[in-house]
Amino acid sequence: MPLWFYDGGGKVTITALDSDSTSSVLKSSHTFSGVSFGTASDERYLVVCAGVSTGASGTITGVTIGGVTATIVAAVQNGANPISAIAIAAVPTGTSGNVVVTSSAQGVVWIMSIYSLTGLQSATEYDSGTDTTSPLQASLDVPAGGVVIATSYLSSTDDATGTNVTADYEITQSGAKMESASASFDNPQFALNVQATQGGSPAFCAASWGPD
Repeated sequence: MPLWFYDGGGKVTITALDSDSTSSVLKSSHTFSGVSFGTASDERYLVVCAGVSTGASGTITGVTIGGVTATIVAAVQNGANPISAIAIAAVPTGTSGNVVVTSSAQGVVWIMSIYSLTGLQSATEYDSGTDTTSPLQASLDVPAGGVVIATSYLSSTDDATGTNVTADYEITQSGAKMESASASFDNPQFALNVQATQGGSPAFCAASWGPD
């Protein structure tokens, strides 16, 4: 079946679940405890958007969700400070648990948001992109019945204005802000301009996934 129209078949369902944030002394990882995972399901994938404020060059090197090692599908740092990443794992059991984020550069502010996806073909993203210059942009292909998740992290509290996605989370912690957004599409999108306009020095990631 060609991907340029939606035939009423498979479709990914996306649900925004929870968010958390903290400030700390410099450290290389943080555990977010008691995070909501939503309804358990054999076909459930969990997607974590994570942001870290650092003072050195680095990246988010690991995310675990309920003890399951997640695959990092997109990650970027702006200069030597804000780091942003999106990670996904199949987590079929449990309604809550811990999310652990690890960074190669020690961080002082840690923020995360989490989504559930069902009806997904696999954890492998259909497309992804990153940017560090506002207006932040990722040109993504999205299959029929697919979804997009985007996140922007900034070491200041400027608001982000999204294009082709709808804001789900706006989390401020100790002078930093992370905003996460999503969208679902019945029909395929080719080179969809997923955009966020934000001041300062943001780190932006976006990814798309398709249905069974």
